[in-house]
Amino acid sequence: MGLDMYLMRTKRIRFGKYNNEILDIPIKDYLDVDNVVLSIKTSLSLDEAKDWARANHMLEDYADSIVLCGEHIQWYSIFERVAYWRKANQIHNWFVNHVQFGEDNCEYHVATKDMLQTLLDLCITVKENPDKAGRLLPPQEGFFFGSYEIDEWYWKDIDDTIEQLTTVINETDFDNQLVFYLASW
Repeated sequence: MGLDMYLMRTKRIRFGKYNNEILDIPIKDYLDVDNVVLSIKTSLSLDEAKDWARANHMLEDYADSIVLCGEHIQWYSIFERVAYWRKANQIHNWFVNHVQFGEDNCEYHVATKDMLQTLLDLCITVKENPDKAGRLLPPQEGFFFGSYEIDEWYWKDIDDTIEQLTTVINETDFDNQLVFYLASW
């Protein structure tokens, strides 16, 4: 039990039949998340899972995005986990204030390329100026959120964030993919 944090990536769906309009709206407003974190039996092959999604009107646009997830228990999903943190409360605090508009609610929230780049730049600044860490990326207290000190775990989280965000930013096609932040505890 504790604070688990994820960046999840999926295909961007364009709305508007004629103008291919791109909207960054919460996924819950156009897709039932409980239905798309698919519990498709892994006894199906990946191709069979994609065929199943093509036949489901809610998921047909996502069929080619389905990936196999999980280490111990496996399932298919339209979401690919591209970053993970455990009890990195200073990073969670930043996401709550800059991506979730101050509401810490364990829901999916779109994290744009600019948002992720801002956090990456901030982590680099904090690493280069350790005396500014408590002001720029302060730890956040919470239920099972880990250490509230700026200690070796804090700096490990900063290094992990720099590495993960660099990869996500470089490997995501933001014109055709969305990245979501999600935390649970």
